[in-house]
Amino acid sequence: MKNFKEHIKQLESDFNTGTTADLNTDKSENNNPALERLYENTLEAVNILNGRLNSNILNIIRIEDELAHLLFSFNERTTGFVLVTPQKYIFFISNNTGNIFTYGMKRKDRKSGMNLISRSVQLLTINYDTKNGGVVYSDSTGSPIDPEEIVYQIFKWVTL
Repeated sequence: MKNFKEHIKQLESDFNTGTTADLNTDKSENNNPALERLYENTLEAVNILNGRLNSNILNIIRIEDELAHLLFSFNERTTGFVLVTPQKYIFFISNNTGNIFTYGMKRKDRKSGMNLISRSVQLLTINYDTKNGGVVYSDSTGSPIDPEEIVYQIFKWVTL
């Protein structure tokens, strides 16, 4: 395209109107304490496994409100993060109503190695309550569950 840079510069005024998309992956102030603790546990697991594998094949990325709403169509304010592995994506999403939803998607067939994007499958619904400055997690039956156990079970699903 002739004068590509000039054409792009002319679009500046279109981008100067409206709000900006803020997808900074290091923001944590929008996340609730329950989701933040799961993020920290997942990040710790990613660091441990990447260290043991001498590789950075696992990654974790925060998802802010606009992108989470686009992906999952919740009506409420929605935040979360995604665990990216060679074969799967695992989304941890919370709309701040006392629930954290986890969804998984295959991105590569383990046997053939072919790229594919499967439909998302809900893995877990985690209930939480913030009491006395702490967070109490429970499963769908109301039984208490340790956040490290949640992360461990998600990583087990990744290896299937």
